[in-house]
Amino acid sequence: MARFTYGLFAGELLAESSLKAMLTFVEAPDADVPAQTGYGLGVRRLVIDGDDLVGHTGTFPGYSNVSLYSPA
Repeated sequence: MARFTYGLFAGELLAESSLKAMLTFVEAPDADVPAQTGYGLGVRRLVIDGDDLVGHTGTFPGYSNVSLYSPA
């Protein structure tokens, strides 16, 4: 997951225009993810401890996953 997340957000997997579209965020509050500051095409934007992060979260009964990337 770490390699995929890095490759995706570092621009190694998609055309620049596709990544730009994914990272065009709209306001989308989520009570389950209070750090979320926006949502793009399958991508959450979060601020955690002052750091801007992008990525995705997922849950299934008994399991959870978080994969985040720091553009900085």
